[in-house]
Amino acid sequence: LGAISSANMIGAAHLLTRAHERHELNYALRAYVTALRIESGKTSSMEEQQALSGLGALLYGLARFGDSEKIFRRVTKMKSADRNLLVEAYNGLGASVEMSHTRLDDAVRFYRTSYEMSHDFETPFFSLIHLLGRICDWRGWERDFSKARALIDRGTAGGLGPIFALAYPLSDHQLCQVVQQRAAYVLEASRRISFNFIPWLPDRSARVDTLAIAFLSADFNARPVGQLVQGLFRFLDRSRLEVFCFSFEANDGSEPLVTIHNAVDEFHWVKGIDSRMVADMVNSVQAHVMVELNGYTDGGHAEIGALRPAPVVVHYLGYPYTLGLPQFDFIITDRVVSPPEHRPSCFTESFAVLPRTYMVADHRQSQSKQVEGDFTAQDAAARKLPHHEQQVIFANFNHLQKLGPQTFALWMKILEQVPSSLLWMLRFPREAEAHLKREAAAHRINSS
Repeated sequence: LGAISSANMIGAAHLLTRAHERHELNYALRAYVTALRIESGKTSSMEEQQALSGLGALLYGLARFGDSEKIFRRVTKMKSADRNLLVEAYNGLGASVEMSHTRLDDAVRFYRTSYEMSHDFETPFFSLIHLLGRICDWRGWERDFSKARALIDRGTAGGLGPIFALAYPLSDHQLCQVVQQRAAYVLEASRRISFNFIPWLPDRSARVDTLAIAFLSADFNARPVGQLVQGLFRFLDRSRLEVFCFSFEANDGSEPLVTIHNAVDEFHWVKGIDSRMVADMVNSVQAHVMVELNGYTDGGHAEIGALRPAPVVVHYLGYPYTLGLPQFDFIITDRVVSPPEHRPSCFTESFAVLPRTYMVADHRQSQSKQVEGDFTAQDAAARKLPHHEQQVIFANFNHLQKLGPQTFALWMKILEQVPSSLLWMLRFPREAEAHLKREAAAHRINSS
């Protein structure tokens, strides 16, 4: 790559694009940087614009959001920038800023700019309505989702995340459309990295004394999934099971991570490692069962499961809906999350139904010493929480993007009908507070 001249830049771009598509991310990153070095000193050449755009997308995919923001800003400031690349750059800038979780109003503005420049590019529209939901700006909710449903019915989901779609006013058919579009992308990504991959197969005639299970997740840490499963591994029968964990995140030193790390046979850190290499690692430990805990949530790598590096492939907990991938054998669920009599047509997994609830939890987290007895006004004041004597306090600590105007209206109705009641909610993201206060005032509820 170091010897590539500007004359064969197109060949270099093709090479680095293929590396990017095969998920050879570190190789692709070096290729983009080399391409930009070749084009340095020129005046906004198309090749430089394309390389910058690709580099921004790659850095975003590597979760280097601060770096991707700088690259996309650079594209938007280039003179005579290609309009299509400019549209993508504003969308990428919105996505990068959104992941900072601190400047969401700016991200809204960037998404709007991208979509207003080209209504044929639906991705920023879906990103915009998702972000407006995060900050509880529901003023255009009905209009926006009427348009979103029409786009989905025409086969365009614009990269809408299936996990978020579950909280939106969509029909089963529309949810399936969203899932199937994501599944098609995952299957293509899996195909690109599948060359010479040979899944191991156990000798089915041999006796199996120890069953090997590989758990894959980006959430073996202080995130909700990590907090929920941290006690699970202590209860696995180690005389019959060999347990491997593969973590797509770095060591954050949190209690859930330490608990999980100390409770399994092997714990592998695979953050930044290509999906194909992780599949090879899972394959090499000869796990009989692979359990994927992310699904279509942040940090998930469903393409690894699509390679079937274990004879049985399962997904669980993080994403309670179908992946639409026939390579996954089971979804671990319950009769409330997945009623047997209501099975959408796009479900490809068999149901592994737990008897009570699929939601594992750790009773040791109950912190009984902190919640036993009366919670007084003095206790609340010490924690800077709103509270008065003789009040009924309700609490909804879900992410606000799961709320929606209909659910919020139900909460307001409850507050109206229960005298001296109060609703506690997360003050995150901060941009949501003004919108929620406006909605509460519309329902004649005091939000001071």
